[in-house]
Amino acid sequence: MQILDPKLVAFAALSSFLPAQSIVSPADRATLEGSSSTSYPLGRHDARHQQLHADLGAARTLRGHAYRRDALGGRGDIAAFKIWAEVQLSTTQLLPEKIDRTFSANVGGSPTTVLPKVWLDLPKTSAPTSIPGTFAYRIPYATTYAWGGSGTLCVDMTMHGNDTASGKNVNFVPSLDAQTLYASGRNLQPGYPFGQGCTAGGKSVAANAVFEVRHLGARLDLDIDSRNGVSSTTAAAAQSVLLLGPGTTNPPQIPWPPASGCTLYGNPTSVVFLKGANTQTGAWAGTIDIGLAAPPLFEMIGQILSNAPVTGEVVLSDASRLLCPPAGKGVVSARVISASDRTAATGSTSFSVAVTEFF
Repeated sequence: MQILDPKLVAFAALSSFLPAQSIVSPADRATLEGSSSTSYPLGRHDARHQQLHADLGAARTLRGHAYRRDALGGRGDIAAFKIWAEVQLSTTQLLPEKIDRTFSANVGGSPTTVLPKVWLDLPKTSAPTSIPGTFAYRIPYATTYAWGGSGTLCVDMTMHGNDTASGKNVNFVPSLDAQTLYASGRNLQPGYPFGQGCTAGGKSVAANAVFEVRHLGARLDLDIDSRNGVSSTTAAAAQSVLLLGPGTTNPPQIPWPPASGCTLYGNPTSVVFLKGANTQTGAWAGTIDIGLAAPPLFEMIGQILSNAPVTGEVVLSDASRLLCPPAGKGVVSARVISASDRTAATGSTSFSVAVTEFF
């Protein structure tokens, strides 16, 4: 029988109650959902993936990193899976926006293998019930790493194999949350949909709208993709109207008398008639300028009303919480991946990165 040192047992018990000191990169995604999703690196079975992080701040001890599910993609349960992975960390002076497609050029001096090649069990996950989701896919290191507080951290992860519900050594889609970064400081924030749209005549799918707030420095743009609204015909053109109101935790749900089964969410204070007619499928897509940049995390509620003035038909889409993102910090993270050959010397670079927590 192995005899454990009582002091070590006491320390382990105490440490389980200590708050975890973690940091998220890109940093503004700690409380915000990312603008896209990715399968890299966890969804590949034979790959090399480097991600550079220049926004980790003060010196700290890194004990592992983690990824979270995309909360807006509509994906359901993802079964538990295993990865055969290896992780090496180093500190480089290379800025992420200068990331090189040659892996060796991104590695800093004295790289540390914090996780030797090992099988890791990653849990079954359901669609996140909160936005953003939790960092459920955790990669604990066998050896800690002393982040010095300056420069750029290079996370070099090699995928040697996997075991998934679809089989062994297959590529699959774990739907990881990701953010696209821009050197210009542009910043994107998708809307958080809620509620239910109603159904236009002749359709079997309810009206819905997807929103994205774009911080462009001096102003905000709102990108709108509205579908399954009232259709335009040769006899009667249909139009779409943006309804905007202040954000609230529990927005009122008001039945809309002109349209049976339709619900108005929140208290709209602004009405914007969108230029151009709906398509013959009831769609409207475009971008509008919504004025000067609002304070970070300023919240609105957006919804699309579509109607055909000639016939009087009106439907409402579902609604979305719209958060104004802070100004972008530039390319604080970047990645390079060889997605099908872990031994390759080079890969493809991108400024669309997996949102990563370091703990």
